[in-house]
Amino acid sequence: MILIIDGYNLLKHIDPHHDISEHERTVFLHQLKRYARRKKHKIVLVFDGGPYQWPHKELVNGIKVIYSGERDTADTVIMRYIADHKTQDLLLISSDHELNLFASKYDIASIGSDDFYPLFKQGIQEYPEEVEEIEVSIDEGDLDLDALMEQASEMVPCKQEDITPSDVHLRTGRSSKKDRLLLKKLKKL
Repeated sequence: MILIIDGYNLLKHIDPHHDISEHERTVFLHQLKRYARRKKHKIVLVFDGGPYQWPHKELVNGIKVIYSGERDTADTVIMRYIADHKTQDLLLISSDHELNLFASKYDIASIGSDDFYPLFKQGIQEYPEEVEEIEVSIDEGDLDLDALMEQASEMVPCKQEDITPSDVHLRTGRSSKKDRLLLKKLKKL
């Protein structure tokens, strides 16, 4: 899946109280690289402005970074990218209402920056490098008891608490195509 990220829109949702420094953008790019590698996504990150008048593209840590230039906005660049790549598996990450409406015209799912950020943080959490080995000993004397317990566990009735909301939803009706598409993409995040 290709994630199209409205760069400053997401960064402003992370910390809305000050301007984004070059260092913060660099740290963010490094985190995006880790996220993309772990989740096996491609990322297109679009920022307003940049070093040139015209849109400028560069590949940073495996992430395609596009600067809109002085003559365009990030929104315009994102709309153009969506229109040009509408047949690919895309997900727009932006809280911009106009961009989300544009994406929906092409049946491209979108998620708000404030909804994506917790998923992003969860995806980049550090896991311990060393896995502690635990020695497990198996008592082979109770194999009959184990077999009996296994058989009994297959016959346990389903409790009301065990029914997930999605199970209930399946009985009451089917979600819209748009909702199913968004849910499928969210599961990949």
